[in-house]
Amino acid sequence: MSIDVKLINAFLESLLHILYTMAQTEASHKTPTLKTDTKAKGDITGLISMVGTHVTGSIAISFCEDTILEIAKRKLGVEVNSVDHTITDLVEEITSMVTDGAKKILDESGHAFEMTSPEVISGSDHEITHKTNDKVIQVPFQSSSGILYVEFSFQNSQ
Repeated sequence: MSIDVKLINAFLESLLHILYTMAQTEASHKTPTLKTDTKAKGDITGLISMVGTHVTGSIAISFCEDTILEIAKRKLGVEVNSVDHTITDLVEEITSMVTDGAKKILDESGHAFEMTSPEVISGSDHEITHKTNDKVIQVPFQSSSGILYVEFSFQNSQ
């Protein structure tokens, strides 16, 4: 697996920007690891697939329940106490916005790609099925709202 670091950094940059502007949430990433199973670390995940001229793959943004509830509170200004359709819609919105932001960054460097609509999966033991059979890189984040994880699985299209 040889993936351009610019690709991953575009998504991470976009995520940090979206979390801050949408929910006044500052975050920093911890050490990336290779993931060896399909189990999500978070309780609710937004998954989106991409097909590009150079790379095909998917990303997942997985939130611990208390983290997404705090993000919802900061964004909406009201307390949300459980994962419901409001939270599901928020995870879908964040996933789309992060991917749109990364797409804009990557278009400038020749990494054009098309995206599917985000899929939202929830439950404390849910699994994430990426759209490639390649390795999955997982990047944990500590934020002012709690813990979340971003997963990448890309393979070169050429």
